[in-house]
Amino acid sequence: MTAEEVVNEGCSIPAEGEDITPKKDGGQVIKAWDIGVATMKIGEICQLICKPEYAYGAAGSPPKIPPNATLVFQVELFEFRGEDITDEEDGGIIRRIITKGEGYTKPNEGASVEVWLEGKS
Repeated sequence: MTAEEVVNEGCSIPAEGEDITPKKDGGQVIKAWDIGVATMKIGEICQLICKPEYAYGAAGSPPKIPPNATLVFQVELFEFRGEDITDEEDGGIIRRIITKGEGYTKPNEGASVEVWLEGKS
């Protein structure tokens, strides 16, 4: 059985044409999707060839995905919404990362920070 046959026959991944909304922390979809989709631009269509260590690994996902399966997907990015960083998740502040930072994940409370702002309305 080929990777395409496995995917088309049905498994724990979304069906062809089904929209997905991966969580910001990852882990909802296979690692290859977390990494691959993060590199895409709106309207882009790409093929992701996912080695087992970036898919379901040695265990597979029985009964549809065998152990050590390499999976092939065609992915189209329709839109992305950014991350809602408000406690209420009401859309009050949406963050879209343009360039990933380095170092600490975030400043500690009370830390001095230096920023550059560009405002748009």
